[in-house]
Amino acid sequence: MRRTALARTLVFLAAGVAATGVGAQTFGDSPSVRALEARLEQEGVSFRATVFDAPDEDSLEYGRLVAMGGGRAQGSAGDACFSCHGADGNGDGSGAFPRLAGMPAWYLYKQLVDYASGQRPNDIMSPIAKNLSEAEMEAVSSYYAVLEPAYPESGELASGVDLQWGAKLSAVGSAERGVPACVNCHGPQSSGMPPSVPPLAGQYAEYIALQLNLWKEGVRRNDPVDVMSAIAKKMTDEDIEAVARYLERVHPVREAVPVVMMPTEKATRIRPPPGLEVETGMPGAPGEAAGTSSPAPGGASSSDGPAGNGDESSASAGPPSNPALTQP
Repeated sequence: MRRTALARTLVFLAAGVAATGVGAQTFGDSPSVRALEARLEQEGVSFRATVFDAPDEDSLEYGRLVAMGGGRAQGSAGDACFSCHGADGNGDGSGAFPRLAGMPAWYLYKQLVDYASGQRPNDIMSPIAKNLSEAEMEAVSSYYAVLEPAYPESGELASGVDLQWGAKLSAVGSAERGVPACVNCHGPQSSGMPPSVPPLAGQYAEYIALQLNLWKEGVRRNDPVDVMSAIAKKMTDEDIEAVARYLERVHPVREAVPVVMMPTEKATRIRPPPGLEVETGMPGAPGEAAGTSSPAPGGASSSDGPAGNGDESSASAGPPSNPALTQP
């Protein structure tokens, strides 16, 4: 029987109420800042964890605090990121709570901006994102990007035929339907293309299938030039299930040399939506006073690329540049 995105969402919302406190994790289950700093020494991690400025001890501690519910506007423990996504950032297999650990920080930051602006509507995440300051969005995104993802064995069986079809769609697509290969944008083995394209490999099948259905039905619409919506509309329900089951079983190659997917020079910072005033200062951040606010400009971009209104008062920063491209 066909499961629509709406039906899935209702099931996952109900599951979300019961799943608060994924795996009964607590603040003590989160890695120490020292362990996070050690992770930054690994190839590619610092680049993946950079939104605008490379993370350091202070920003990682701040991001950890936000993830554990210590943000300035988080009203309860239920608002804490770890209550749904886990202290280790690995979420769960229900489909409602995706793995955040190891995701590109800039991508995560943009999703928070899009949740707040309504570009990516979600009854759970939108109110939370609206309550976060810009500094909190940046810090918590870097925190989750540094975490080491875990890839447990897939819980649901899938037929060999389905997995083979999913593998074909992922690797070469379907010329007959005009469906491009996942790897064309999401990189070799769908392991992601930081800073703007997330990995699909190892993500929960239910979450991948849910997002494809949301794009297919026009609910989600926050990707560049509506690429994902156009692709998803050409996919059958069987295609979606097959590629989701396959991708869940692929463990990505970690710490590969990062690849920049867009120009970054003179780019401007993504800003939250009009009317949403945010704090740009972070406690202890050099050059910025905590609690200072900046007015939101004319609108947030709907693409995954850097966006802004060209206002000289905006910080001139975009996704991090790729050091591998500037070295001999």
